[in-house]
This record gives sequence, structure tokens and C-alpha cells, in this order.
Amino acid sequence: MNRLLVALCIFLLAAGFVGVHTYKVVALSRDVDEICGRIEEDFEKENWDGISQNTQKLEERWKESRFWASLTIDTKKIEEIEISLKQSAKYAELQAKPDFMGEFIMFKMLTEHLPHQEGFDIKELL
Repeated sequence: MNRLLVALCIFLLAAGFVGVHTYKVVALSRDVDEICGRIEEDFEKENWDGISQNTQKLEERWKESRFWASLTIDTKKIEEIEISLKQSAKYAELQAKPDFMGEFIMFKMLTEHLPHQEGFDIKELL
């Protein structure tokens, strides 16, 4: 009976961790997508002040989730995301249109794949 109880507790802890992790990764991706949408709108309007403000919001949002992301996401992937984000912010500050858009697209692509790579998705199992 004790073994069954211990096994059940371990299973519930593991399931809880997977659930919380999936929620956090999906929430991060959703927030990043929302901010990226605003950046794209500002880019079309050539509103560099708005772009700079929203890239700062992206950096803040990433910093909020960095600890949780570092628990399961490969360090190399985290470094790629952070480098791309910092370069995007610098290009926005310099108002370098082609360089900004290239680096911003790279950042967006890296973050779009996080829920599929790190989260639990039933489509991945089928």
C-alpha cells in the first residue's frame, strides 16, 4: 500500500510539473506573439519609438520567464533567443531597417517553436 501511495504521489508531481511547464511555455509564446504583432505594426508605420518600446517589453517578458525556461530548454537555444532579441533591440535603436527585420524574424521563429518543442502537444504523439 505504501509503495502504491508513493508511486501515485510521484506520478502526480510529475504530471503537475508537466502541466505547469506547458502552461508557462504557452503563456510565454502567446505574450511574445502579441508583442511581436505590435512590433510588426509599428514597423509598417516606421514608428521606431514604438518598436524600441515593444522590444524592451519583449526583453522584460523574457526575463520574467527565463528561469522557468532554463529548467527545460537547452542552454544553446536560450542563448540564441537572447542574442537575437538583443540584436533586434540594438538595430531598433539604430533604426537599421533591413538588419532589424532580419534579426526580428529570427527571434520570432525561435520563439514560435518553443510550445511545440517544450510543451505537451497531443499532435506530437499521434
